[in-house]
Amino acid sequence: MYTKSILAALLLAGATIASPAAASPIYFYDGAFGPAWAYQLEGISAGATEVHSATTPPTGGHPAAYEAESHTLISPAGGGYTGGYWSNFDPANAFTGTFASLAYSYDLKDLGSTAVGYSMAVKQNNVAYAYALGNQGAVFPGGWGNGSNPYFATGLLASDFCKVPATLTTSIPDHLLDCTSHPDFSNPAMSTQFGITVENSFGTGPGSTSYSSGIDNWCVQLQKPVGTGGGGANKKCAIRRSQ
Repeated sequence: MYTKSILAALLLAGATIASPAAASPIYFYDGAFGPAWAYQLEGISAGATEVHSATTPPTGGHPAAYEAESHTLISPAGGGYTGGYWSNFDPANAFTGTFASLAYSYDLKDLGSTAVGYSMAVKQNNVAYAYALGNQGAVFPGGWGNGSNPYFATGLLASDFCKVPATLTTSIPDHLLDCTSHPDFSNPAMSTQFGITVENSFGTGPGSTSYSSGIDNWCVQLQKPVGTGGGGANKKCAIRRSQ
């Protein structure tokens, strides 16, 4: 019995030593938004048109520099429900490999008079996917961090993201997204970029609506990553709550 006890203890110790340590979270962060960030149209309602632009003011952020974005939606001839999605990615914020889930946070500010919607976004094979519950990132006129919900989420899975189609054909509750198509977080050869989408829409009737907003302290944290990329380990994204 004594010999068996020693053997069992040695086997247990060996199993403990051989067991790999859990991968540390890695993160991506940006508060300055350099020129590599590309703000572009991803999808729009059939027949509608738009104009968009982005700048990086050195002051006025939360604090210092930030990204300021504006877009105007113009309804199709005859009017009708009109919506659009714009993406913003920096190719440097990319990871090649697998990860279990992601968390994100950012600060938002409305620079105009009309509410603006934000979503966490990922891009794979040049296809953008938006967080399907991204309407929780709606920002209303007011100061930084002012909105209806916290701009923070954890435990987001690949199934929580839906493809942004080039032509938006449906409306709420799926937020104009194609939720039959999702990214892949389990492919070790897949490269995933991380960014945001900005989305807006307005109802029936011809015309146009303009939107202007800002984002700062953008942060993404990957859980259980196995691969290459990221800015380092053990830095948690801040919990940005509405004020």
